[in-house]
Amino acid sequence: MLLEIFHSSWLMYPLFAASIIAFAIILERLCILNFTLKRATKRVLAKGSQEKMTHQAKHEIFLWEKHLNMLGTVATTTPLLGLLGTVLGMITIFDVMMQEGLGKAQELAGGISEALLTTAVGMSIAIIALLFHRYFNRKINGLILHLETAMMECAKDA
Repeated sequence: MLLEIFHSSWLMYPLFAASIIAFAIILERLCILNFTLKRATKRVLAKGSQEKMTHQAKHEIFLWEKHLNMLGTVATTTPLLGLLGTVLGMITIFDVMMQEGLGKAQELAGGISEALLTTAVGMSIAIIALLFHRYFNRKINGLILHLETAMMECAKDA
């Protein structure tokens, strides 16, 4: 069944690639963002001066946001690939109807299946990628707030 789904349309190949990219980014970001705050805060506060701490904080934030644009791109492009599959499936259906008439239900079903499968797969990938993209953005905003608070406390103590 899974092989049939995968071979239903050539668009399943880029959708599969997008799902692998999203999965890799999600795993990597989960690992990095869950274990980074204490080490990042120590690196920032160890710099001493406000200017050096700010520079280090910007670097840490850059590392936290790494690959999030790609995850967002996957979340926005996979539904479009799915919709393209829908359009191509509908074109297939109309071609069969023009050549064979309405009597070839099995051939019509192939086009409908192509249309529905690519749309469903594209939307499934997009939903997961979008949920994690939003989760990571929220998590990073919390990390930034914590880092800013630590920097302000360090500046007060100085």
